[in-house]
Amino acid sequence: MKVHTVLGAVLPSDLGRTLTHEHLSMEFNNFYRKPPNQIAHRFQSGFTLENVGYIRQYPYSSKFNIVMNDDHSKHAVYNDVGVFKELGGGTIVENTTIGLNRDINFYKSVSEKTGVHVVAGTGHYIADVQNDTTLDIKTEDLYNLMLTELTEGCIDNPIVKAGFVGEIASAHC
Repeated sequence: MKVHTVLGAVLPSDLGRTLTHEHLSMEFNNFYRKPPNQIAHRFQSGFTLENVGYIRQYPYSSKFNIVMNDDHSKHAVYNDVGVFKELGGGTIVENTTIGLNRDINFYKSVSEKTGVHVVAGTGHYIADVQNDTTLDIKTEDLYNLMLTELTEGCIDNPIVKAGFVGEIASAHC
């Protein structure tokens, strides 16, 4: 049995120290919440010592906190994954799925540049982040899409097979 990474199949014994739930690149724009008017000015710039407490209190009110696929974020990912490798890291399980703007090609680039295995997931996050086309797909077709991504290749890069189903969530209360 082997684990499918973005660069190919790997023996489990070769995975090394593994981070099991990470997001190397994603967008959470649909979760944006307007900050309270009294402190809205605190959310107009990136992270600073002056506003980090506000961002922690209202994480979905900072557009800098919910978009993690811009050039600055990608540069930080290369750096952080490189540090993870230097500290003995071997594998990252990347949980960003369809609807959160999964970026298989970026994951491949991270793996190639750092030497860290990256396992990509398949599936769909909650309905709030899906487009109308996805929302109209029948349950059986969602299943078939995930099965195809696990056994044949991902829709956004057919050479890469997904290694697991997730991140899956439910918004039912």
